[in-house]
Amino acid sequence: MARDAEPPVGINLRLLTISPIAGAGWPLTQYYDTRSGSFKKGERWAAEGYFGSRAFFRIMSDPPTLVVEGVQVADEAVYTCRVDYKVRPSAITKVNLTVIVPPGPPTIVHNHNRQQVVGALGPLEEGAHTELTCKSAEGSPTPTLTWWRDGERLDQLVTLSVQGVASRITVVASRALQGATLTCQALNNNITEPSSTSITINVLLRPLSVRIVGEVGTLSAGRPVELVCRAVGSRPPARITFWRGNHNITDVTRTVMNNGNVTTGSVIFRPTRHDDGRHIRCTAVNPSLVHAVMEDSVMFSVRCEYLCSLYHHCTIIVPSCTP
Repeated sequence: MARDAEPPVGINLRLLTISPIAGAGWPLTQYYDTRSGSFKKGERWAAEGYFGSRAFFRIMSDPPTLVVEGVQVADEAVYTCRVDYKVRPSAITKVNLTVIVPPGPPTIVHNHNRQQVVGALGPLEEGAHTELTCKSAEGSPTPTLTWWRDGERLDQLVTLSVQGVASRITVVASRALQGATLTCQALNNNITEPSSTSITINVLLRPLSVRIVGEVGTLSAGRPVELVCRAVGSRPPARITFWRGNHNITDVTRTVMNNGNVTTGSVIFRPTRHDDGRHIRCTAVNPSLVHAVMEDSVMFSVRCEYLCSLYHHCTIIVPSCTP
Protein backbone atom coordinates (compact mmCIF):
# COMPACT_ATOMS: atom_id res chain seq x y z
CA MET A 1 0.00 0.00 0.00
CA ALA A 2 1.13 3.54 -0.67
CA ARG A 3 1.96 5.92 2.14
CA ASP A 4 -1.09 7.96 1.08
CA ALA A 5 -3.05 5.36 3.03
CA GLU A 6 -1.54 6.73 6.27
CA PRO A 7 -3.64 9.56 7.80
CA PRO A 8 -1.68 12.84 7.75
CA VAL A 9 -1.26 14.86 10.91
CA GLY A 10 -4.39 16.87 11.79
CA ILE A 11 -6.60 15.14 9.23
CA ASN A 12 -8.83 12.22 10.19
CA LEU A 13 -9.17 9.23 7.87
CA ARG A 14 -12.79 8.39 7.20
CA LEU A 15 -12.78 5.12 5.24
CA LEU A 16 -10.05 2.78 3.86
CA THR A 17 -11.11 0.07 1.41
CA ILE A 18 -9.37 -2.54 -0.72
CA SER A 19 -10.74 -4.61 -3.59
CA PRO A 20 -9.46 -6.57 -6.61
CA ILE A 21 -10.24 -5.08 -10.03
CA ALA A 22 -8.96 -7.79 -12.36
CA GLY A 23 -12.48 -8.57 -13.54
CA ALA A 24 -15.79 -6.78 -13.65
CA GLY A 25 -18.03 -7.25 -10.65
CA TRP A 26 -15.34 -8.40 -8.25
CA PRO A 27 -16.42 -7.61 -4.68
CA LEU A 28 -15.05 -5.33 -2.02
CA THR A 29 -12.80 -7.54 0.11
CA GLN A 30 -11.75 -5.40 3.10
CA TYR A 31 -12.51 -2.05 4.67
CA TYR A 32 -11.61 -0.08 7.78
CA ASP A 33 -14.05 2.66 8.84
CA THR A 34 -13.13 5.45 11.28
CA ARG A 35 -16.03 7.78 10.56
CA SER A 36 -17.64 7.12 13.95
CA GLY A 37 -14.56 7.32 16.19
CA SER A 38 -10.80 7.54 16.51
CA PHE A 39 -8.42 6.00 14.03
CA LYS A 40 -7.33 3.25 16.40
CA LYS A 41 -10.92 2.23 17.12
CA GLY A 42 -12.17 1.95 13.55
CA GLU A 43 -14.62 -0.65 12.36
CA ARG A 44 -13.24 -3.62 10.40
CA TRP A 45 -15.09 -5.61 7.76
CA ALA A 46 -13.99 -8.43 5.44
CA ALA A 47 -15.82 -10.33 2.73
CA GLU A 48 -16.02 -13.95 3.86
CA GLY A 49 -16.24 -15.47 0.40
CA TYR A 50 -13.02 -14.08 -1.03
CA PHE A 51 -10.05 -14.49 1.33
CA GLY A 52 -12.00 -15.91 4.26
CA SER A 53 -9.75 -16.03 7.30
CA ARG A 54 -6.54 -15.95 5.21
CA ALA A 55 -6.34 -12.13 5.05
CA PHE A 56 -5.96 -9.40 7.67
CA PHE A 57 -5.88 -5.61 7.38
CA ARG A 58 -2.84 -4.39 9.31
CA ILE A 59 -3.83 -0.75 9.82
CA MET A 60 -1.10 0.33 12.23
CA SER A 61 1.79 -0.79 9.99
CA ASP A 62 3.77 1.77 8.02
CA PRO A 63 2.19 1.92 5.50
CA PRO A 64 -1.10 0.06 6.21
CA THR A 65 -0.88 -3.44 4.72
CA LEU A 66 -3.19 -6.22 3.64
CA VAL A 67 -1.57 -9.48 4.80
CA VAL A 68 -2.62 -12.61 2.91
CA GLU A 69 -1.60 -16.04 4.20
CA GLY A 70 -1.55 -19.21 2.13
CA VAL A 71 -1.52 -17.33 -1.18
CA GLN A 72 -3.34 -19.16 -3.98
CA VAL A 73 -3.28 -18.85 -7.74
CA ALA A 74 -6.84 -17.45 -7.63
CA ASP A 75 -5.57 -14.52 -5.54
CA GLU A 76 -3.64 -13.14 -8.51
CA ALA A 77 -5.21 -9.80 -9.53
CA VAL A 78 -4.76 -6.04 -9.63
CA TYR A 79 -5.95 -4.68 -6.28
CA THR A 80 -7.14 -1.13 -5.57
CA CYS A 81 -6.60 0.56 -2.23
CA ARG A 82 -8.79 3.65 -1.70
CA VAL A 83 -8.48 6.05 1.24
CA ASP A 84 -11.25 8.62 1.85
CA TYR A 85 -10.43 11.66 4.00
CA LYS A 86 -12.59 14.35 5.57
CA VAL A 87 -10.88 17.43 4.12
CA ARG A 88 -8.69 16.18 1.27
CA PRO A 89 -9.27 14.25 -1.94
CA SER A 90 -9.40 10.49 -1.82
CA ALA A 91 -6.15 8.62 -2.51
CA ILE A 92 -6.18 5.57 -4.80
CA THR A 93 -3.31 3.10 -5.21
CA LYS A 94 -3.24 0.04 -7.43
CA VAL A 95 -1.13 -3.02 -6.68
CA ASN A 96 -0.56 -5.89 -9.10
CA LEU A 97 -0.30 -9.17 -7.21
CA THR A 98 1.47 -11.87 -9.24
CA VAL A 99 1.36 -15.36 -7.77
CA ILE A 100 4.29 -17.61 -8.67
CA VAL A 101 3.79 -21.36 -8.61
CA PRO A 102 7.23 -23.02 -8.59
CA PRO A 103 7.50 -25.94 -11.00
CA GLY A 104 7.71 -29.49 -9.70
CA PRO A 105 10.53 -31.87 -10.67
CA PRO A 106 10.64 -32.24 -14.47
CA THR A 107 10.41 -35.64 -16.14
CA ILE A 108 13.05 -37.05 -18.49
CA VAL A 109 11.92 -39.23 -21.41
CA HIS A 110 13.95 -41.44 -23.77
CA ASN A 111 12.83 -40.39 -27.23
CA HIS A 112 13.34 -43.85 -28.76
CA ASN A 113 10.83 -45.73 -26.65
CA ARG A 114 8.99 -42.77 -25.06
CA GLN A 115 9.64 -44.26 -21.63
CA GLN A 116 10.39 -42.12 -18.61
CA VAL A 117 13.98 -42.40 -17.40
CA VAL A 118 14.34 -42.69 -13.65
CA GLY A 119 17.71 -42.75 -11.90
CA ALA A 120 19.87 -44.14 -14.71
CA LEU A 121 19.93 -44.48 -18.49
CA GLY A 122 21.44 -47.45 -20.24
CA PRO A 123 23.40 -49.40 -20.80
CA LEU A 124 24.10 -47.59 -24.08
CA GLU A 125 26.48 -49.02 -26.66
CA GLU A 126 29.58 -46.94 -27.14
CA GLY A 127 29.09 -44.58 -30.09
CA ALA A 128 25.28 -44.67 -30.00
CA HIS A 129 23.32 -41.43 -30.40
CA THR A 130 20.46 -40.94 -27.93
CA GLU A 131 17.85 -38.19 -27.67
CA LEU A 132 16.51 -37.20 -24.26
CA THR A 133 13.58 -34.87 -23.63
CA CYS A 134 12.95 -33.00 -20.39
CA LYS A 135 9.32 -32.02 -19.83
CA SER A 136 7.48 -29.80 -17.39
CA ALA A 137 3.73 -29.27 -17.29
CA GLU A 138 3.71 -27.51 -13.93
CA GLY A 139 4.49 -24.04 -12.67
CA SER A 140 3.19 -20.54 -13.30
CA PRO A 141 4.54 -18.73 -15.19
CA THR A 142 5.86 -21.36 -17.61
CA PRO A 143 9.30 -22.43 -16.39
CA THR A 144 12.55 -22.33 -18.30
CA LEU A 145 14.23 -25.72 -18.75
CA THR A 146 18.00 -26.12 -18.89
CA TRP A 147 20.28 -29.17 -19.19
CA TRP A 148 23.53 -29.43 -17.20
CA ARG A 149 26.49 -31.79 -16.92
CA ASP A 150 29.02 -31.30 -14.14
CA GLY A 151 28.15 -27.61 -13.82
CA GLU A 152 28.33 -26.97 -17.57
CA ARG A 153 25.22 -25.98 -19.48
CA LEU A 154 24.45 -28.13 -22.53
CA ASP A 155 23.10 -27.14 -25.93
CA GLN A 156 19.40 -27.89 -26.23
CA LEU A 157 16.27 -27.44 -28.34
CA VAL A 158 13.26 -26.00 -26.50
CA THR A 159 9.63 -26.39 -27.64
CA LEU A 160 6.37 -25.01 -26.22
CA SER A 161 2.93 -26.60 -26.55
CA VAL A 162 -0.38 -26.78 -24.75
CA GLN A 163 1.02 -29.74 -22.80
CA GLY A 164 3.82 -27.59 -21.39
CA VAL A 165 7.46 -26.87 -22.15
CA ALA A 166 10.03 -29.42 -23.34
CA SER A 167 13.78 -29.35 -23.87
CA ARG A 168 15.63 -31.92 -26.00
CA ILE A 169 19.31 -32.87 -26.10
CA THR A 170 21.30 -35.44 -28.05
CA VAL A 171 24.06 -37.38 -26.30
CA VAL A 172 26.69 -39.62 -27.86
CA ALA A 173 27.59 -42.59 -25.66
CA SER A 174 31.32 -42.42 -25.06
CA ARG A 175 34.00 -43.35 -22.57
CA ALA A 176 33.95 -39.78 -21.26
CA LEU A 177 30.18 -39.95 -20.73
CA GLN A 178 30.29 -43.18 -18.70
CA GLY A 179 29.11 -42.47 -15.15
CA ALA A 180 28.30 -38.83 -15.91
CA THR A 181 25.28 -37.18 -14.31
CA LEU A 182 22.91 -35.20 -16.52
CA THR A 183 20.54 -32.78 -14.80
CA CYS A 184 17.46 -31.00 -16.12
CA GLN A 185 16.46 -27.90 -14.16
CA ALA A 186 13.11 -26.06 -14.19
CA LEU A 187 12.94 -22.47 -12.94
CA ASN A 188 10.35 -19.72 -13.30
CA ASN A 189 11.44 -17.13 -10.73
CA ASN A 190 14.44 -15.62 -8.95
CA ILE A 191 13.18 -16.42 -5.46
CA THR A 192 13.13 -20.20 -5.15
CA GLU A 193 15.78 -22.78 -6.03
CA PRO A 194 15.40 -24.61 -9.35
CA SER A 195 13.50 -27.87 -9.36
CA SER A 196 15.64 -30.57 -10.93
CA THR A 197 15.82 -34.20 -12.02
CA SER A 198 19.10 -36.05 -12.57
CA ILE A 199 20.07 -39.29 -14.28
CA THR A 200 23.32 -41.25 -14.51
CA ILE A 201 24.57 -42.53 -17.86
CA ASN A 202 25.77 -46.15 -18.20
CA VAL A 203 27.83 -46.98 -21.30
CA LEU A 204 29.00 -50.36 -22.64
CA LEU A 205 32.70 -49.94 -23.43
CA ARG A 206 34.85 -52.04 -25.76
CA PRO A 207 38.30 -53.20 -24.61
CA LEU A 208 41.00 -50.66 -25.39
CA SER A 209 43.84 -53.18 -25.49
CA VAL A 210 44.65 -56.85 -24.99
CA ARG A 211 48.14 -58.29 -24.60
CA ILE A 212 49.85 -61.50 -23.58
CA VAL A 213 52.26 -60.21 -20.97
CA GLY A 214 55.52 -61.53 -19.62
CA GLU A 215 58.52 -63.05 -21.34
CA VAL A 216 57.42 -66.13 -23.21
CA GLY A 217 60.74 -66.66 -24.99
CA THR A 218 61.97 -70.13 -25.78
CA LEU A 219 60.09 -72.89 -24.01
CA SER A 220 61.22 -76.30 -23.01
CA ALA A 221 59.06 -79.16 -24.14
CA GLY A 222 57.21 -80.78 -21.28
CA ARG A 223 57.92 -78.00 -18.81
CA PRO A 224 54.81 -76.03 -17.70
CA VAL A 225 54.70 -72.26 -18.13
CA GLU A 226 52.10 -69.72 -17.01
CA LEU A 227 50.67 -67.52 -19.74
CA VAL A 228 48.92 -64.28 -18.69
CA CYS A 229 46.65 -62.20 -20.90
CA ARG A 230 45.70 -58.64 -19.83
CA ALA A 231 42.71 -56.68 -21.18
CA VAL A 232 42.12 -52.99 -20.37
CA GLY A 233 39.13 -50.66 -20.74
CA SER A 234 36.14 -52.98 -21.08
CA ARG A 235 32.92 -52.27 -19.21
CA PRO A 236 31.61 -54.61 -17.98
CA PRO A 237 34.88 -56.54 -17.49
CA ALA A 238 36.16 -58.40 -20.52
CA ARG A 239 35.78 -62.13 -21.03
CA ILE A 240 39.20 -63.63 -21.81
CA THR A 241 39.77 -66.89 -23.69
CA PHE A 242 42.91 -68.68 -24.91
CA TRP A 243 43.18 -70.59 -28.19
CA ARG A 244 45.76 -73.17 -29.21
CA GLY A 245 45.12 -73.25 -32.93
CA ASN A 246 41.39 -73.94 -33.16
CA HIS A 247 41.31 -75.53 -29.73
CA ASN A 248 39.80 -73.47 -26.90
CA ILE A 249 41.76 -73.76 -23.67
CA THR A 250 39.03 -73.84 -21.02
CA ASP A 251 41.04 -73.98 -17.80
CA VAL A 252 41.49 -70.19 -17.47
CA THR A 253 41.84 -68.35 -14.16
CA ARG A 254 40.32 -64.85 -14.43
CA THR A 255 40.94 -61.83 -12.19
CA VAL A 256 39.23 -58.42 -12.28
CA MET A 257 41.09 -55.35 -10.98
CA ASN A 258 40.99 -51.55 -10.93
CA ASN A 259 37.20 -51.31 -10.47
CA GLY A 260 36.61 -53.62 -13.42
CA ASN A 261 38.82 -51.67 -15.83
CA VAL A 262 41.50 -54.40 -15.99
CA THR A 263 40.87 -58.11 -16.49
CA THR A 264 43.55 -60.80 -16.56
CA GLY A 265 43.32 -64.43 -17.57
CA SER A 266 46.01 -67.00 -16.91
CA VAL A 267 46.58 -70.60 -17.98
CA ILE A 268 49.21 -73.22 -17.22
CA PHE A 269 50.54 -74.40 -20.58
CA ARG A 270 52.71 -77.49 -21.09
CA PRO A 271 54.24 -77.29 -24.61
CA THR A 272 55.25 -80.24 -26.74
CA ARG A 273 57.68 -80.46 -29.62
CA HIS A 274 54.69 -80.07 -31.94
CA ASP A 275 54.05 -76.54 -30.60
CA ASP A 276 57.34 -75.27 -31.97
CA GLY A 277 56.52 -72.49 -34.47
CA ARG A 278 52.82 -72.46 -33.55
CA HIS A 279 50.79 -69.53 -32.22
CA ILE A 280 48.67 -69.25 -29.11
CA ARG A 281 45.97 -66.58 -29.12
CA CYS A 282 44.26 -64.60 -26.39
CA THR A 283 40.94 -62.91 -27.16
CA ALA A 284 39.10 -60.31 -25.07
CA VAL A 285 35.48 -59.30 -25.61
CA ASN A 286 32.89 -57.31 -23.74
CA PRO A 287 30.22 -59.94 -22.95
CA SER A 288 27.52 -57.45 -23.96
CA LEU A 289 29.30 -56.48 -27.22
CA VAL A 290 30.28 -59.82 -28.71
CA HIS A 291 30.98 -58.26 -32.11
CA ALA A 292 33.83 -56.14 -30.70
CA VAL A 293 36.66 -58.66 -30.20
CA MET A 294 40.33 -57.85 -29.65
CA GLU A 295 43.16 -60.40 -29.65
CA ASP A 296 46.87 -60.88 -29.22
CA SER A 297 49.04 -63.84 -30.12
CA VAL A 298 52.57 -65.16 -29.63
CA MET A 299 54.57 -67.77 -31.52
CA PHE A 300 56.32 -70.46 -29.52
CA SER A 301 59.85 -71.63 -29.94
CA VAL A 302 60.04 -75.04 -28.26
CA ARG A 303 63.31 -76.86 -27.66
CA CYS A 304 63.85 -80.47 -26.67
CA GLU A 305 66.12 -81.40 -23.79
CA TYR A 306 68.40 -84.41 -24.25
CA LEU A 307 69.47 -86.89 -21.63
CA CYS A 308 72.75 -88.71 -21.74
CA SER A 309 73.10 -92.24 -20.40
CA LEU A 310 75.74 -94.91 -20.44
CA TYR A 311 74.90 -98.26 -21.95
CA HIS A 312 77.62 -100.84 -22.31
CA HIS A 313 80.17 -98.00 -22.00
CA CYS A 314 78.57 -96.33 -25.02
CA THR A 315 77.12 -92.88 -24.81
CA ILE A 316 73.55 -92.69 -26.18
CA ILE A 317 71.71 -89.37 -26.68
CA VAL A 318 68.02 -89.76 -25.82
CA PRO A 319 65.56 -86.88 -26.54
CA SER A 320 63.27 -86.16 -23.61
CA CYS A 321 60.57 -84.50 -25.80
CA THR A 322 57.25 -86.30 -25.97
CA PRO A 323 54.58 -85.76 -28.59
